[in-house]
Amino acid sequence: MHGKKFEIVMHKRKAIRKFSKIPLQKQQIDKLLEFKDKILPLFPDVKIELKIISSSDIFGFVFVDAPHYLAVYAERTPRSDLNTGFIVEQFDLYFSANGIGSCWLGMNRPNQTEFKDLPFSIMLAFGSADEELHRTDEAQYKRKEIQEISSGEHCSDCLNTVRLAPSAMNKQPWYFSGDNRCIHAFSVKGKGVINLAESWRFVDLGIALCFLYISACSHDKNCIFKKEDAIPAKKGCEYVISCRLE
Repeated sequence: MHGKKFEIVMHKRKAIRKFSKIPLQKQQIDKLLEFKDKILPLFPDVKIELKIISSSDIFGFVFVDAPHYLAVYAERTPRSDLNTGFIVEQFDLYFSANGIGSCWLGMNRPNQTEFKDLPFSIMLAFGSADEELHRTDEAQYKRKEIQEISSGEHCSDCLNTVRLAPSAMNKQPWYFSGDNRCIHAFSVKGKGVINLAESWRFVDLGIALCFLYISACSHDKNCIFKKEDAIPAKKGCEYVISCRLE
């Protein structure tokens, strides 16, 4: 994975909602397809399919009008959602690092609701940005403080980067405990009867784990994900997976 390059862009990326209507050049699409073959999954055994579509391939109102969309087809289980977030965020960072805008979309649906026997999951709009591509200052991020998403000073410095990860409605439904050798990741359960972001909380955590992995790699650490036994529960949180840093 492009550790150093992606580490830099994680500190300035933003969701783009205004796109040029001009499609990307064929050379850009070809490079994207080359990158697709280098994608690292969180769970190699989980099936996922990716398809590039246009706005004419989307049913109903398009919330973000872009020349291209990356439609994701995968089962909607917690494990599969984690894998989806981890994989697709790599595309999000690839776009941002290569002068292309992108935006996660959870409300749109493609006309093709199944692909290679997998149901549609989520999509990523992408194309040439018709607004500023990057943030100029980390103060422009609307994110929780590090104390709100982790148990404090004993967790890895990588979590300062994870704090900047995108999530549905900026809910940041994750919590981390542990130390610089092993970080335990929790999914924070939504509150209230109606919570539009609740169905995406495992995708969101997958995105955060992608940030964690890339940040660890950029600091020359080997990152190994494994579900541990007997991790104490936390109020309102569901233990999901641990990350050993070596």
